[in-house]
Amino acid sequence: SLHTYTKKLLDFYQEKAKPLKDVIDSFGLVVVTAAERKDPWEERSTAAIALKELAAGFKEDSDDVVGVIRFLIEDGALGDIQPLVRQEIKEAGIEIIAKYGAKNSEKLIPIFEDSLMSDTTTTIKENVSILYGTLARHLQTNDSRITNIVERLLATLDTPSPDVQQAIAECISPLVFQFKDKVQDYITNLMQKLLDPNAPTAIRKGAAWG
Repeated sequence: SLHTYTKKLLDFYQEKAKPLKDVIDSFGLVVVTAAERKDPWEERSTAAIALKELAAGFKEDSDDVVGVIRFLIEDGALGDIQPLVRQEIKEAGIEIIAKYGAKNSEKLIPIFEDSLMSDTTTTIKENVSILYGTLARHLQTNDSRITNIVERLLATLDTPSPDVQQAIAECISPLVFQFKDKVQDYITNLMQKLLDPNAPTAIRKGAAWG
């Protein structure tokens, strides 16, 4: 079944993402150090590409939709050490959110919220912000949750990472038409942070991106 294939694919990725270890011979001596071994990133790349293609066959109410997104975030795939693989994983996530996100938003929003409020890596937060913004874009314009998502993204601008801040800014800009009535309030709050001489530099930079 599709569920079985999806699980095998995620297990395969997880296996290939494990930190490399020294190769030890039968006498307990190191034959090849972990540093000398080649990272099997090509296999992870293949898994990411296959996942994106496989996702086209998911059903809207399938547990695989939420399960895969949870895996990408909580198992660290969105923070893969190889930029190319990380990009491919993100693209798979965007594809899933674009196709099935709106129907699964009640389950997905808490996953995104927990990740953005956690102490996970900035790389993962950057990509989670992009997925969260993608979800907002596929909700109905009058959906009240859009405001909650935008406010969470704006709050995450305080993260002291230019990459995260830029990613959020790029996510928010296409959503402006969905919260026109609150734009002035958001701009006022951002300007207050930006012009506050006592605010940390990272927060002022985040406000500038916003």
